[in-house]
This record gives sequence, structure tokens and C-alpha cells, in this order.
Amino acid sequence: VQRCPARVRWTGESKAGTRGSVARSVFLSWVCRSKAVAAALAVCAVVLWAARASAAEQEWHAGGRAGIAVLSKTGVEPALGLHGAYGLNDVFDATVELLGSHHVGRTGTDVLSASAGLVYKIDVFEWIPYAGLLAGWYGYGGAPGPHGEHGSEFGASAQLGVDYLAMRELAFGIDVRWHASFHDGFSVPLFTATLGAEYRWGW
Repeated sequence: VQRCPARVRWTGESKAGTRGSVARSVFLSWVCRSKAVAAALAVCAVVLWAARASAAEQEWHAGGRAGIAVLSKTGVEPALGLHGAYGLNDVFDATVELLGSHHVGRTGTDVLSASAGLVYKIDVFEWIPYAGLLAGWYGYGGAPGPHGEHGSEFGASAQLGVDYLAMRELAFGIDVRWHASFHDGFSVPLFTATLGAEYRWGW
């Protein structure tokens, strides 16, 4: 293994023929120091990532959302939601969601859902993109839904989003979701896009 050269002292007695050797030694010393700094930074990054991943386990989340909902054959209407989650490990969360939307349009249908599922997340320090699948109860009030949905129905949703950790206890995020109905075959009558904030604790 080649060792980094010792510090070279330049004196007035150095001859011209030795200058190239001295320059090479100085260059090799600089390269070795650069490698050492890079290795130290890599170790620090791994330690920080491991600490953050460990903190994500057994972490509780609770928050709210507000945004828009689009039901088939209607325009853009308001949506509100509440959610909670628990960190099973550094990549999966168990989550529960309550989401409601009011649609006046031609159908006058209101949709309320209560669902649960799993979310897969990629924890990149402050930014946490995620994808999830949820299923549960959907209640259609007022006029029937676009595919005849009325009263209590089974439904599911696919979820994509990203959270930003403003601080360890507080996160803000954006979430889009496609809601599936199985009333008359398979259809996706509802789309929602929301902004949210949540409190985190229990690391």
C-alpha cells in the first residue's frame, strides 16, 4: 500500500534537478488528503442517513389536508381530509385517512371515505416522496355517483405525494389520489389533489 508522502520542506539548498520530485510529492500529498476528506464526508452521510432512517421507525404522524376534488361529470370542488400514520420501518408506514368532498354540479353528490393502507416512502433527508395503496368505506350522499354509486360502497385509492420536513416535528406535503369504485365493474370516478401539514412525534 502506498503511503502518503511526508511533508516536503523546500530549502535554498534544493537543486533544480529535485524540483520535479518535490512537486510530485506535494501533489500526491494533496491527493491523499482529498481522499481522506471525501471518505470522512461519506462516513458522515451514512451515519446521518442511518440515524434518520432509525428515527422514522415507530414515528407517529397526524395532520390535515385541504384541496380539490373532481368527480366524473362535475367540475372542481373542495375537499378536506384528516390522516394519521405509524412508521413500521424506514420504508413503510401504516396509514388511515378520512376524506370528504362536496360536489354540486349536475349530480349533487357528496363523497366521504374512511380508508387504511400501506405507504412506501423514500426518506431523502428533508424531502420524502411516497406512494401508497388504500382501501375502505366510501359513502355517497345526495344524488347517485357517476356510475350509480349510492350509500355505502367499497372503494380503493392509489396515492402519490411528497412531504417536506420543515423541522423534525413538522412536515408539509402535496398529495394526489385516484379513487376507484367497484359498483359497476371497475372505474375511477374521483380524483383529489390536496396540500397538507402534519405533526410528527415518537422517534
